[in-house]
Amino acid sequence: MQPNIPPKKKPPTNKEATFDSTVNDIAFSVQFSLPDMKKRLQSLIDELEEEFPRSLSLTYTVAQWALRDLLKGAIVLYLLGLNGSAIVDLYAILEDNARTDISIVPNFTKPQAAAVTTLAERHTLFDFAKFYFALNVWSAEDVSFVKKLTTIRNGVAHRNPAKISRQLLGGKAIDFGEIDQVLSTANLPELIVNSITIIIKSFRTFIRLTDLDTAKNMILSGEG
Repeated sequence: MQPNIPPKKKPPTNKEATFDSTVNDIAFSVQFSLPDMKKRLQSLIDELEEEFPRSLSLTYTVAQWALRDLLKGAIVLYLLGLNGSAIVDLYAILEDNARTDISIVPNFTKPQAAAVTTLAERHTLFDFAKFYFALNVWSAEDVSFVKKLTTIRNGVAHRNPAKISRQLLGGKAIDFGEIDQVLSTANLPELIVNSITIIIKSFRTFIRLTDLDTAKNMILSGEG
């Protein structure tokens, strides 16, 4: 379904605009989105419960940890209807997490881990995705997800309508002023769930904690 893109508004003249009115307009736009927050929240809960049924498994525990400690900012932005900002934050979290996981392979000494971290700083999330795929940590579907997220993130960061449209509208021509409206059609609950999935896969591979009860207790207590 194509998004309903509202007509452009005529910008106020210098005589009409004040900082007070402009900032209040921004605050009102956030307030205006609040009635939809409950619906967004329920959409996210439904997606999470479908993908990660409640259990005593490590997968469920890591999913809870990822939500609480890693993705909280992205989720708040999504609930406020700020999908573009949420996507940029989600990308940054995944890239940092992928870089960190590589440096904590159990057999690395501290100098080796530091060297790997320095090297990893030169690479992007998509680079890590190809690396993890080669190691059979992430699947081809995971790599496709990362590629999609990267394209949207780059489109948001550089305000590039073509990149955003290619992922969300099948390449339909849009202009600069339509970017935020098109981003509102992005399925953030799905992106969040996919993000948690690859975090779990990396955790299982690189952490390799053999005592699952200890692992769960560390995570839930904030020590892991």
